[in-house]
Amino acid sequence: MEKTRICIFGGSITEGHLDLEQGGWVERLKRNLNAPNKTLRIFNLGVSAESTQEILKRIAKESKVRQANVIIFAGGTNDSRFLKGNENNTFTKLPKFEKNLQKIYKISKRLKAKLIFAGASPCDDTKTQPVPWDTNHSYSNKQINLYNQTTEKFCKKNNLPFIEFNSEITLEDISDDGLHPNPQGHEKIFRLVKQKLEESKII
Repeated sequence: MEKTRICIFGGSITEGHLDLEQGGWVERLKRNLNAPNKTLRIFNLGVSAESTQEILKRIAKESKVRQANVIIFAGGTNDSRFLKGNENNTFTKLPKFEKNLQKIYKISKRLKAKLIFAGASPCDDTKTQPVPWDTNHSYSNKQINLYNQTTEKFCKKNNLPFIEFNSEITLEDISDDGLHPNPQGHEKIFRLVKQKLEESKII
């Protein structure tokens, strides 16, 4: 039986930042799925602060070397961040972001890997404008929603699976820094991703 090899790309939320209980939603996925199914491998390739621009520099090589036949891109949060408090000055402008999604799609087709996009989770606006660790950077749900809508529209256009987090994640699921999910939030994300993998008959 062919082994299913899933590479998951994203930023610090994918990496598992601030889930001190189980290391994040990807690690929860690995713990839940790897043991009962020996034909499944999951690789956590989330890197803190990365946007589509940084991920594009490594996604092809890192997916190929791991022989990925499934790629999950969970992002948009860092693309949507804006500088100096100006919501029009986002890190990745929306047209560029959409082009980056297209590039990710082309890479997955070239590697013959099934592609799944996951949207960004919401933030607590009262704590993220700016974020305490970098007063030049801010996040808002207004911008996060715009990038999520762009991703979802792209997925509909190209008949790709999209996992939407916003309707499930509440303020109670966000850590004190206002941006990253707490363990409860990571658990919800894990369950949403697992459900989509089941619906897509990947697991």
